[in-house]
Amino acid sequence: MISHLHPDHCVDLAGLHVAVKWDPRGWNAGRIPLYGPSGLHSYLNRSHAMPEGHSMETEFVFNVWQERQSVTVGPFTVTPFEVEHPCPEPYALRVEFDGPMGSSVLTYSGDTDACDALVEAARDADLFLCEAAYEEGREDHLRGIHLTGYRAGQAAAQANVHQLLLTHLPVWNSPTKARREGISAFSGPVGIAEPGYTYKVVPANVTISGALARPSTAD
Repeated sequence: MISHLHPDHCVDLAGLHVAVKWDPRGWNAGRIPLYGPSGLHSYLNRSHAMPEGHSMETEFVFNVWQERQSVTVGPFTVTPFEVEHPCPEPYALRVEFDGPMGSSVLTYSGDTDACDALVEAARDADLFLCEAAYEEGREDHLRGIHLTGYRAGQAAAQANVHQLLLTHLPVWNSPTKARREGISAFSGPVGIAEPGYTYKVVPANVTISGALARPSTAD
């Protein structure tokens, strides 16, 4: 499920295509379903310097997001919301699941600045996985591109989410500062996404071990 066609969010599909098409051991799992913006097939062709008419449909099943039209993928219902980012068709994704503990919602912001569609996508989410690529006071002149930790916290508060998990921090950002910005705008638990860590998405009324803790500003 591809939020938008910037390389840090989708270029590894080019390597996946090679693995499916050319692995000498064979690929026995069938074509891989892809969901993304309408230009995804063309983008992959260009990543391999292939002509526009070349087809990768022997490896992938291409499905195009339609604004706020839900799709069913396995046990999940996924709804794309078009957000604010400088590329064609950038989406936040709302993922809903009805499981044995009840209904739960994960919202992923994709890349976006603050906008009404982001709040709608995240409404009452149990876990809001939200980008925070910018910092307050550093990129204030750049709008319509990325969020800060503070603006992510504002969106989380407006959407009444249960937990906020910040992601997409570039290496020059301070995770501590991003988290402090988040908790200055959002009263719920705030965390920073960690590589290799597993996060459980459960209904807000379910208590589990390993839940996000609200950090102190001294952390």
